[in-house]
Order: sequence, then structure tokens, then C-alpha cells
Amino acid sequence: MRRPRPLLRRALPALVALTVAFSGLAACTGGEGGTGNIRLDRQGDLDAAATARLLRRGEPVRTGGEISRGGVSAPVRARISWRPARAVFRFAVIADGRAYRVQVRSIGTEAWLQRAPASQGAPGAPLIALTPRGERRWVALPTGSLPALGIVTPFDPATLLDALARAKVRLRRAGAGSVRGAAAVRFTARADARTGSLPAGAQTLEVWVARSDGRPVRVNLELPDGRIRYDLAPAAAPDVRPPAPEAIQPPAPPQPSPEPAGPFTVVTDGETAGVRYRVLAAPGTQGTTCWKVESTPPLLPLGRPGSSGAHCARVPAATAGLEQRVTFPIVADPAGPFDMLGVVVPPGATLELVLRGGARLPLPVVDDDRGFALYVGPPDPGAGFLIVRLGSETAGCAPGDIIEASELDGLSRPEFEAQRRYPWSCLPE
Repeated sequence: MRRPRPLLRRALPALVALTVAFSGLAACTGGEGGTGNIRLDRQGDLDAAATARLLRRGEPVRTGGEISRGGVSAPVRARISWRPARAVFRFAVIADGRAYRVQVRSIGTEAWLQRAPASQGAPGAPLIALTPRGERRWVALPTGSLPALGIVTPFDPATLLDALARAKVRLRRAGAGSVRGAAAVRFTARADARTGSLPAGAQTLEVWVARSDGRPVRVNLELPDGRIRYDLAPAAAPDVRPPAPEAIQPPAPPQPSPEPAGPFTVVTDGETAGVRYRVLAAPGTQGTTCWKVESTPPLLPLGRPGSSGAHCARVPAATAGLEQRVTFPIVADPAGPFDMLGVVVPPGATLELVLRGGARLPLPVVDDDRGFALYVGPPDPGAGFLIVRLGSETAGCAPGDIIEASELDGLSRPEFEAQRRYPWSCLPE
């Protein structure tokens, strides 16, 4: 685990019309092996979107379970209310044999993340879960960013079901039994070439749903090196309060925009999809590299360039995780006449680009010194997901709230263009 894609940036797609919602509901009743009030789709699989809506219309829940990876385990706890919208999540980010315990609070569209103490720092510690030395442990998250970050998705059953529905993951019936004495039906999904990886990088996923009311009662995600498992039960609405102002890290003061500090040189040029282009780079102030494009027709960039007409991007530290070392100095606006995506990666990295609709193609590095790779193509299908691999590390990068490559299959062009109006960012796979 989006995604906290950086966390960041993305909001869930729009509501489905009521006629579509109700046409997808089906229920089997009566007898041993029936599914009672469980919401099914036309194929007889669990209707993930309808089940998520059922959760959000119902009473608050609490969850309890465990996350384990690489022989390290930590508890998973949550209290979630959807009406009013407020929640507290307590879990751990496990990396390099350590569990970094974190907490997320949300009230409406506001959210706050409490990171592990700085004293727990170790090489390879995830930046999102660890407090940098000298900073306060709480940080305010951008409005509506939780689904985009992906960090909470595995632990929030409604958000998890929404992510599965968007990716068109089939949750097939796989048996029946009981959970805490209540009759339930088990539905499973498996990562495959079509869907890509499941949330949190899971290989398989189980959702146990109560026959009596159709609400989930158990979630189990099997990871390559561990699992996330928790049960759900009714609960009183949580009393969630924002952290004390003095405990929240204040935003960094605004810095002057970096500017070019040397001459521009041509990085690459060519003609593709009817576009003639040159990409140029120059050293910039504040430890940046500045990039600009000269093309016919002219590039319409996403966001406003600096006064020099260039976009100056900071060079990440070589010790950062792979997802932190991938930058996107060139991104075309989806309203432009062509698509262009320029990305900088660490030496030795390989890239695979996924277009809307699911087509995949290798993206070669065209400048080894800078680690620069470039895609140029028609505006549709445009670039929608990038997989970056370096040794044992893999990062998934996307714009907006796209967390998995499989989500591109179900996006219409207007939906895709709406996502493309947000910046690109990466999450570890």
C-alpha cells in the first residue's frame, strides 16, 4: 500500500446512479448455503460497491485484528462512523523488520496522521510513518486525501470495498461458516494479470459477510510475506477530536521558487505521434534541475511553469525509498493536443508504462546521466500508471487517486482526464 499515493491528493470517484445501484443487487434466501441479505451482482459475486454503501448507511463499527510481515506483527484497531463521518485507525507500517505504529484520525474531510517517534528511526524507515527529528509527531493531511494515500485503505472496510469495485475485482463465493457465532459467507479475490495487485500488495483477499444483514464481519488480506486480518463488530460512534494544535507539525514556510542557474542543454529530441519536440535541462537553484519542452504543436503543461518557462524539480536524496526517488518534471495537461510524461528515476531502474485501457509498454531511459525517461503519444489513450523497479524495490506511480494499474480498465475518458489533472506520485508496491 494507495498509494498515501502520497499521500496527498486524491478523492474517490463519483457516486453511481441509483438505477445502476439497484439493478446490480441480487439476493438468494432460504436453506443451508443461501446468502440471505448479502448483496450480489449479476454474476453471483459479492457486489463490493453495494456492500460499501450498506456499510456507510449503517451503524458504526469497530475492528480488531493483526498485521504481520516478515515475522513481525502488530495489532490493528479502528473505530469508524460514517454518519457522522469520523474514525480512528491504529495500525503499523512494517519495514525492515520493524513495526512503526501509527494512528490516523479523521473528522469529515479533515484527517491527521500521528507518526512513530523519531527515536525509532532506522535505515529504510518509511517516511510516512516516522517523525523526522525535530518535528512534531502529528501532521495534518490534505482534505479528502485518505483514499489517495492508500495507507488506510486495507484497514477501512468501506474504502477497501470501493477500491475493489473501481478495479472491477471479482469477489467469488468460496464457502460458508460462522464468524463469532454468526452465519457468514466467505468471498475471495486473487491478484492476477488483469487486476494487478490487490490493496496493500495482497495476493489474495477474503471478505466474510453476515447472512443476516449483508455487512462484512471479517477481512483477511494475504501478503507475500504476511497478512492483515481483522474482525468487524457493531460499536458506539467514536469520540474523535483533532490533535492539540501544539502537537501538529506546522506547514513549512513558503520558499522562493527555484530558477535556472545555468545554460539549458538538449536532453533528447525527436518526432512521435505527429509531435516534434526537444527536451532541455539546466542546473537550478535550491538543488534542483530545471526542465522545459520546445515542441510543435506547443506542449500544454499541467500547472504553471516558473517565470523562466521551466519546471525546476528537486533531486531526491539517494538514501530515500524508491517511491521518493521518482520525480515527474514534465506532465502534459489532459486538455492539450498530445500526451507527454517525463520522469526521472535512480540509476539502474526499469520502467513499465500502462495506458488507459490497460496497454503496457516498456519506457526506456533516454538519458542515463540524469535517469530521464520520456513518453510522447496521442492524448487518448494517455499514460495512467507507471511501474518502476530497482533491485528488490517496486514503486507504483499514478496521477490523482489511481492506486492500481487495473483501475485504468474501468475509467471512461472524462473520468481519466479528471484524474490526470492531479499530480503524479508514487507508493511502494
